Amino acid sequence: MPVRLATEADFESIKRLHKRSGYGYQLPDSEHLRGLHIISEGSDVIAAAGFERCAQVYMVLDTTLPAGIRMEAIKALHIPVARAVEQDESERAFVFLDPQFPRFGKRLMNLGWSKKLWNCFEIDQATIKEKLSKC
Repeated sequence: MPVRLATEADFESIKRLHKRSGYGYQLPDSEHLRGLHIISEGSDVIAAAGFERCAQVYMVLDTTLPAGIRMEAIKALHIPVARAVEQDESERAFVFLDPQFPRFGKRLMNLGWSKKLWNCFEIDQATIKEKLSKC
C-alpha cells in the first residue's frame, strides 16, 4: 500500500474518516499532529497515523509519610510540573499508576486529571531502530 505524508488538504478527509469510524477520542487539530502519513484510494483517505507531542510524568514519593503530607507534596509538585509541560508545548501529559496504589488515581482526578479506559502500549527508540533496520 502506498503511504505518503499528509498535506493540509487531506485533513478534511481524515476528519470524515475519524467521524465515520466512531472512535471514542477527539482527533487533534492538524497543526498538533506530527509525522502525519496517510494511505488513500483516489481522493479518499482510508488510513492515517501520526503523533502529537505528549509528556509522561514520573513521581517518586516516600510512601512511609502520612497520607496528608503525601497529598500536600503531590499538590506542591503538581503546579510546577504542569507549568513545565505547558512550556514544553506538549499537548497533554500522561501518568501511569502502579497498581499497588489504586487510590492514587482519585487524588489525581481531584487535581484535574482524567482517567482513560484504553489500554496503553509503548515502543521505545531501541525497538523502533531494531524494527526499522529490518524494513
